[in-house]
Amino acid sequence: KILQKSLALSPIFSLKNTMEESLIQNEQILGSPKRKPEENLGQNQINLEFSCGYSTFKGSRNENQDECSGTLSSSSLLKPQPSPSKRTRSVRNPPQSVDFITAPLWAVFDGHGGLGLQASRLCNNELTQRFKSISADQNVENMRNILLQNLKETNDKLMIHAKETGEEFGTTAVVASLSDWFDPNGKSKLVVANVGDSRAILLRPQKRQKIVQIDPQEANHTKEEQKEGEVREINTNGEGKEKVEELETYLEIIPLSSDHSLTRSDECQRIRNNSDGKIVVGASGLLRVCPSEKDYPLNQVVQNRWALNMTRSLGHPILSNYGVISDPEFVDHEVESGDVLVLASDGLWEIMTNEMVAAFLKTQENVFNPVTSIQTVCDALSKESQRLHKVMGKASDNCTIV
Repeated sequence: KILQKSLALSPIFSLKNTMEESLIQNEQILGSPKRKPEENLGQNQINLEFSCGYSTFKGSRNENQDECSGTLSSSSLLKPQPSPSKRTRSVRNPPQSVDFITAPLWAVFDGHGGLGLQASRLCNNELTQRFKSISADQNVENMRNILLQNLKETNDKLMIHAKETGEEFGTTAVVASLSDWFDPNGKSKLVVANVGDSRAILLRPQKRQKIVQIDPQEANHTKEEQKEGEVREINTNGEGKEKVEELETYLEIIPLSSDHSLTRSDECQRIRNNSDGKIVVGASGLLRVCPSEKDYPLNQVVQNRWALNMTRSLGHPILSNYGVISDPEFVDHEVESGDVLVLASDGLWEIMTNEMVAAFLKTQENVFNPVTSIQTVCDALSKESQRLHKVMGKASDNCTIV
């Protein structure tokens, strides 16, 4: 998601079926601060504009159990439209109101277990539906409470469904929204809630000095000159050689979540202190949480695959009794024009580090061009992930990127 102050874009997306329907729901005018019907909600009433792209692909798994949802652009929320008649209302054309605009929402869910797709789809649809009644004029504290309460109630619904099926399954959730969006004199903040090992990072364009060797004969002694808007300072280093110091753009990495994996000592300690859950080394060499042997024999745990390589998740009626909790962790951070938010399932992060993602996006020179569809950049990152899996000869997990 690229955030811009000056332009509202019209990104495209290529997701199909229920994922497409979820995106379309969030693209509509579904809520905001109250205003008189005759007022036109102008761009000067917000402090930030954004556009968004999506990509998903099935890895080596039997099915893609990822789901995602999101608001495609700020303009899709702000443009007033008349409410359709009851006869024309549908998933693609939900009820709208000219005096209410919803808070934006972006989310990635990565289901796991035999019915993992049901888990991610239920949570995606449930949270999207709930955000139809969330107005955009929220501060940070309110938005945290809104995300906390709605994730809890979404998880309650998932647990009921899981118990009805008699199956053990669940899903990750990394969810982001904006607070203080309707404060024209302030700065918007991203509020991110995370459960599991999907991840969110913010990439911020910054400037730093770059020193380059130059031919002394081409240097015009020590001076400053202006070139294409950047100051270049020519110096000598005491050996007769000269260097040029200029400003280059790089992407600062700002983590907005921390994976709930068993490599986190604090999470492992929490499970040991507060539950009878066991932490074991699985067949793949990964640490996993599983039930206590005094409750379930080992052969039953192995046969039913009641082991999870993360410490928090939505769902899991059995493992939730052994330390796998659904409580989200929160991070909020001010956003600026030009920031790039990346949310993705672990299919991306298992092959690319935060630094690799930042370095790749830096090579996509159009990422900083406000007239470029962010969808193009999102597709390029997805293809790079697939390429790296092939180069390294690794089986790929499902990968969804927002």
